[in-house]
Amino acid sequence: MVAGSTGGRTCFYYPRLQAAASPGETQREVEAPLFANMLHAKLRAMPSVDPNDGETVLCYRSYFPAKNAKV
Repeated sequence: MVAGSTGGRTCFYYPRLQAAASPGETQREVEAPLFANMLHAKLRAMPSVDPNDGETVLCYRSYFPAKNAKV
């Protein structure tokens, strides 16, 4: 989600994401407490077919204006 200077918000939705792991990375078990450290990830967006119209899409975007915005 990206907040605009006028108070509106733009939301991005990626229906298919794949971890973009480099060859040097290894897997590790995550133990409690889970939220002690922030986890970082690199993701690759993959295209998918929109079931509504059959078009290939990468992401969906929506804009929500501020509550008091002049339309």
